[in-house]
Amino acid sequence: MESSGSASWVTRRSTMAALLLAASLLLIHRCVNAPHYHYDDSLHMQVVFERSWPEVLEIDPRTSAFPVTVLSHRLDKAIFGAVPPSAAALGDSDQSSLDQPPRFTYPTPPTYGLRIMNALYHAAAGFFLFLFLGRIGVTTGLAAVIALVWTVHPMACESVCWVSERKNVLVAFFGFAALWAWAAGRWRTDDGETGGRGDGAKPTAENGGAEPIRNPQSAIRNRSWRWPAVTVLFALACFSKPSAVGLMPVFVALELLDPPEGSFRFADVRGWFTAALRLAPVFAVGVACIAAGIKYQAVDIVDPPGGSVWTALLTDTEIVARYIKNILVPVDLSFFYAVTPAVSLTDWRVWVYGALILGILAVCVWAAGAQRRRVAVLGAVWFIAALGPNANLVGIPFWMQDRYAYIAAAGLLVLVGTALAGLAERLGKDGQLLPRMAWVWPAGIALATLVRAPLFESSKRLSLEAIRSQPNSAIARLSAASYLKEDFRRYSAPGNGNPLLAEMCGKAIYALYEDIENCADLYCHIDRFTLAVQKAEALVSLNRMEEARATLGDVPPKDLPMFRRADERGEMQHRMRRDATRSYLPVTLAIAWQLLGEIDLRQSSAPGRKFEEKVTAAREAIREADEASAVHTLNSVPRLLKARALIRLSDVYADHHDMTAAMKHYSEGIAELKGISPLSPSAPVAQDFLSKLTPPKEAVEEKGRKGEGEKRQ
Repeated sequence: MESSGSASWVTRRSTMAALLLAASLLLIHRCVNAPHYHYDDSLHMQVVFERSWPEVLEIDPRTSAFPVTVLSHRLDKAIFGAVPPSAAALGDSDQSSLDQPPRFTYPTPPTYGLRIMNALYHAAAGFFLFLFLGRIGVTTGLAAVIALVWTVHPMACESVCWVSERKNVLVAFFGFAALWAWAAGRWRTDDGETGGRGDGAKPTAENGGAEPIRNPQSAIRNRSWRWPAVTVLFALACFSKPSAVGLMPVFVALELLDPPEGSFRFADVRGWFTAALRLAPVFAVGVACIAAGIKYQAVDIVDPPGGSVWTALLTDTEIVARYIKNILVPVDLSFFYAVTPAVSLTDWRVWVYGALILGILAVCVWAAGAQRRRVAVLGAVWFIAALGPNANLVGIPFWMQDRYAYIAAAGLLVLVGTALAGLAERLGKDGQLLPRMAWVWPAGIALATLVRAPLFESSKRLSLEAIRSQPNSAIARLSAASYLKEDFRRYSAPGNGNPLLAEMCGKAIYALYEDIENCADLYCHIDRFTLAVQKAEALVSLNRMEEARATLGDVPPKDLPMFRRADERGEMQHRMRRDATRSYLPVTLAIAWQLLGEIDLRQSSAPGRKFEEKVTAAREAIREADEASAVHTLNSVPRLLKARALIRLSDVYADHHDMTAAMKHYSEGIAELKGISPLSPSAPVAQDFLSKLTPPKEAVEEKGRKGEGEKRQ
């Protein structure tokens, strides 16, 4: 009898583990071997693998990967090996030169290995969630449904498919394991099942469960390890990603609610003291993690939505309501979300969404019934608390993301699951309504994942889809524009280009920038001078030169400082969000000078220009190329511009019968072209330009002068 029960216990859990693994693999089935997402994978992987072993346990301000996450990637390298830097997947597109991320210079694991490990950690987290729910009185069937829905949910794609979000998956893995450790030694029946029916009652023959096998001495012995285990696992979660501190209130709720036993007595002072002692190590770990996060991750801090903590709280009413909708009805999800801050109590959204949230929580707790109420309240606390670290009280650039609800979703599913179980018990006379309908829920969520998962094949698809679903998201527009710029460069390449498609791309890029000022999150991601440079770049591509010059305005801007802050390694820290959105990077100024030089160079070739105007425009282009080079090399692009301007000036003087000046500027142009390093990305263009050059000749007729000038240009 005992052997049969033990075999059944193992079979059920083995089946559940297999289902959760299949659900996790469903998330990555279309992207398992896809390149890194261009947004920040290359940045984080570069920092992770360039560090020596003594540096692994240090927190590096250049990346949000905490030590445990770094160690997990080192494990990936040990398991899957590494590919050379040249073969490492860098992403499916290049961003613009304004925000070009560093290239890999260290061997990194193949992307399929990184994503498979993400999926395994995610499946293991779902299994720990299943075990934990069973230990606190949730019936096996309901625990299985909740764990399966959480694991296969399309919102989890962002955490599992995105390589640099390994930290989020590790929080779930270690965090849910810590919850399971807390529940060690709970009431169990003779076949290994949790005692009772989820109602907090101890199992007896009368309530449908077998008499528990409980030896007081063995119970004490079995539970003596649980708080050290809880503390260690919670510490591993926190030092995977600081957002794990959102689980601290869950441990407090577990101690006070104590499902399913409900043994805590609120009037017992000694009980409060004991609970405080148990929770003290967890809170110590959490406080240390918060301090480390603030110190080393301050690079991501911006002003809260609306400008203050109060407006952030008001705005969070809409954000939390949208999370509830996305978790329960996962349609129209996005890689980036648009959020308009609520700045006063007169905003109707505060009252409508606030009432909706409170109403859903209250109705679910009531519907769960007295038998499941402790678990339902735990789910409500879990949902709200886990969202806390990303509640924008400390401003972060992204006000709403699927990954922020990754841990919180489990709490909401527990709340809703217990409510549905309570309603089913009321409505189903034979008690079989819930078992009959239960698997419809994960099946429907899996279908939503089948629709969502293919988008994670490329970061370009994710950005363009975000534009469709969230047109008022500034980061969605900026990200999509960066991919269209790469398309523009490909279509406008000499020889193999397509002028019509290039023009269409240019117009699409400008259209993305045209209404971006209406996006509330704009200055969380970009400063206004950089935005002006991006818009001018689009206008130059459309040959709208005067509009581009007007858009640039003063160069350099008179009322905005250049951002020169460096980290302790002496490197430019491009992720200092608060400062970077209030000042511009040197590379931005260099690109602005480069654009002005391009405008003036084209003006020097415009028909109807007098000799003096052509000379002035060409000399301005040379000066602006020098200004750009003085600020940033830009891969020798300004030097190539200067060479082109010198050759153009040579043609102008040749047309004017001043061959001395023409040869002088021609020689200077040749010297600039030859001075470009063969390793520079500009070298092929420079060599091609140099191979087609011929010394200037004094023009005999106007038509010949014009044709020769256009040819050289």
